[in-house]
Amino acid sequence: KTTTGTVGTIEVVDARGSGLGWSLNIKATDFVETSDPSRIIDITAGANTGFSVPSAPTVNVIAGNTAPSSFSGNLDGPGFTLLSATANTGMGTYQTTPDLELKVPAETYSGTYESTVTLTVN
Repeated sequence: KTTTGTVGTIEVVDARGSGLGWSLNIKATDFVETSDPSRIIDITAGANTGFSVPSAPTVNVIAGNTAPSSFSGNLDGPGFTLLSATANTGMGTYQTTPDLELKVPAETYSGTYESTVTLTVN
């Protein structure tokens, strides 16, 4: 089964004025069942599993110059670069709302599962 959602709107503000560029990385932990932590949904990308941003999200320019590039990818392990502003781009305020997709293996027990999604600006 595949389920979808979002992380909500993400806003990045680069007001440094240096033009050095930046990147926004995203990653997640495995899903753990809240009442039985031994039940885990492994998010490692595979034929029947995976947690991902399935398509590069749209980036809205709120104020500033050229928007950063956006990417899709898997949230397992180190994750991936969701947004990337090269030198002299990405100076200003930008918003994006990436879609998420989780492939849940058929043998998964029903329950409430939680994962932590981490965003890091470099």
